[in-house]
Amino acid sequence: MSCGLWPALRELSASARLVLYDHRGHGRSTGTVPRETPLEVLADDAARLIRELRLGPVGILGHSNGGFIGLHLALRHPRLVANLVLVDTAASAKFRPVSRETARRRATPAILRALRSLWDKPIADAAAFRRLWRTVQPLYFHRPTPERIDLVTDSLRFDVEARSRILRAFDRYDLRPELSRIGAPTMVVVGRHDWITPPPFAEELALAIADARLEVFERSGHYPFVEEPRRFARLVGEFLVTGR
Repeated sequence: MSCGLWPALRELSASARLVLYDHRGHGRSTGTVPRETPLEVLADDAARLIRELRLGPVGILGHSNGGFIGLHLALRHPRLVANLVLVDTAASAKFRPVSRETARRRATPAILRALRSLWDKPIADAAAFRRLWRTVQPLYFHRPTPERIDLVTDSLRFDVEARSRILRAFDRYDLRPELSRIGAPTMVVVGRHDWITPPPFAEELALAIADARLEVFERSGHYPFVEEPRRFARLVGEFLVTGR
């Protein structure tokens, strides 16, 4: 999980020891996202961090793109993963056409214009990236408020090149054939109103990973740890500690 999400995840620290870090090219971390196989490389970075901190097998919590990386980590370094929490994420890029269609139905004209710029056009610089990202955020919540949007955007670093390389990786992202190899106890979390990786993609994960547990947050969009923080902290905290 990104360090920028610490304010939103604070309640979870009452149950579990949290280690949050920024991927290379993200947040406070230096370096650049690699051109080739970025998701795999970022998963290997996470494995290296776990080993260097001598943490042993740990619970992994991955949200959205972090879920893609968490899945790669569980597949590439299974001995390091004690249990896995996948939050509002997917096993393949098949969510992209679905989310585009959902956006056409739900989004305001201003949000649609911003989404097209984020998806299909070069972004001029970090300031433009930040403006576009804040513009689309109401779509990510079931009940958006300025305070909730500030919580998930204020501390982020916006790197245009990192985003471009991650988006290109989505073109070949598909872990569905490998999901049955994941042996770590897994919880799949999704907000009922998530527009970008909606519940059917969470259900797909939960069905394909052996004995995975699915938790749907009925009053949330893409950020259940913001919209239903107490339930999220209780369920996810207990699972990270016990694996059940």
